[in-house]
Amino acid sequence: MLAGELFDPFKQVMNHLRVKSDPVITDNWIFFLHRKWSFLVALACLIFIACRPVLLESPIACLGPSEETIPKDFLEYYCWLHGTYIVPEWINGRIGIDIPHRGIGPDLPTTTKKYQLQYLYYPFIILVQFFLFRASKYLWKYLEGERLRHLLSELTTVIVDDATLKKRINMVADYMTSFLTFHTTYAYRYVLCELFNGISLIFQVWLINSILHNEFLMFGFNAVRFITSLSTSSSSGFTSDVASTSIIEDPFTKLFPKMTMCRVEVASPGGNVVMHGALCVMPLNNVAEKIFLFMWFWLLLIGILTSFGLIYRVVVISSKKMRYIMLRLKLKKSLCPPKKLEYLVRNFSYGDWFVLSLIQKNMDCWIFSKLVEELVLKMEEMKGKDE
Repeated sequence: MLAGELFDPFKQVMNHLRVKSDPVITDNWIFFLHRKWSFLVALACLIFIACRPVLLESPIACLGPSEETIPKDFLEYYCWLHGTYIVPEWINGRIGIDIPHRGIGPDLPTTTKKYQLQYLYYPFIILVQFFLFRASKYLWKYLEGERLRHLLSELTTVIVDDATLKKRINMVADYMTSFLTFHTTYAYRYVLCELFNGISLIFQVWLINSILHNEFLMFGFNAVRFITSLSTSSSSGFTSDVASTSIIEDPFTKLFPKMTMCRVEVASPGGNVVMHGALCVMPLNNVAEKIFLFMWFWLLLIGILTSFGLIYRVVVISSKKMRYIMLRLKLKKSLCPPKKLEYLVRNFSYGDWFVLSLIQKNMDCWIFSKLVEELVLKMEEMKGKDE
């Protein structure tokens, strides 16, 4: 921001949200999913969760005793902060026959009460995800130190003639051959960031699962099975009684109930404690169930991709043949002879190969082939001097 320019918070936020191409690519597309798209997903979820209570008169609406007995505002605040509950045994009961609503039914001596307080932590969960996804970007930015941008600053600008091109390629080739095996630390810093992404995902799933009664791990599978069973029952033309016995347990009501019960203890003038019951509508859970279902599938997707990414990283670290294949896939044989590329991979350490692969991502294929030829010449000159 220039001196004297007014601070515009909206402009600052949009600078972070804008999906723009980086001038120099220093990571792969899996890392990009973490640092950019997952960050945007978490931000969108945070906005929905944060704005829902603002748009509603209240995130909870309770129907209980008369106003003279317990004021409505007090009843709703009490139930919101102290927690409401459902009875899991009544989730699959027949609505209108056995129960008035899923999870709502008479309190019998054998029934269990499942208290609901997770709605207090919805913004906290997504806020943690928001910062963790963004942290991966700044962690790698700090560890990378813009080294690649400085290295390629001459080759990414407009090249006017062959002499200038040759001079700039020579500069990069001199650097690469002068600092052989020097890039190992740089390469393993990137591996550290990839591990951070994997550990971050595990922590996020653990956090959500802990707050959602240890039932988030199977939430997506159970939701798909439940929705499938509903569509199957309706398409078969079953009656409500038959359908209720065939439908599996509703995971949405179990984790995000829309109707709950609340009990308030009030002392009478004589000192006796009187228990009052109330029914509470939870409109916030109507949004939360969609958000966390989407989040489940998103975390599953990037979790699978991250796992494959880590496996790929182990393979390229341990196999020079795989390093050669990965470079070869993006080059044409007519531009870069395979033997020259194979020679480089054979004589480069993993760190040198990693930097070379990043250079390839940011360089035109034709210019990169010229760089490979120059690197081979300099490597052979170095070997000749050593002999």
